[in-house]
Amino acid sequence: MCVCTGTNPCLCPLRHLLCPQMFVFLCPLCHVGLRKGRFWITPDPYHNDDNIQIGREVKISCQVEATPPEELQFSWLKNGRPLRSSERMVITHTDTDVSPGTTNLDIIDLKFTDFGTYTCVASLRNGGTPEISIDVNISSTTGEASSYGRWS
Repeated sequence: MCVCTGTNPCLCPLRHLLCPQMFVFLCPLCHVGLRKGRFWITPDPYHNDDNIQIGREVKISCQVEATPPEELQFSWLKNGRPLRSSERMVITHTDTDVSPGTTNLDIIDLKFTDFGTYTCVASLRNGGTPEISIDVNISSTTGEASSYGRWS
């Protein structure tokens, strides 16, 4: 687990992750109503190395605690541009009764063109926007993911 304090970002390489552990990032938030946030990456379950294989699925989850949870809203960005759910990029939000404050981005059939910075933006309808940024770097044969978090 990588823990971030204050405004300093943490760098948590995926190479320290071994299945079935979860990669968790925790940060305190100053905004009233948003207490803490975390994200985790579910790597390729069929491989034990630090690479995410081209053609496999990657799931990026983002969770933020908010009061009240029904005021929380999420959006995803790729390289700073809004990302919409598609056949290969599936965005889901969990029911607030089941797992409040959680959104998932599933990248199905990972391709070289999927490289970039994926950003989960969580905000309350009345203002305040914490942000988690996740880099997914992909080479020509395999994808290696590295992650960092940023709250603003």
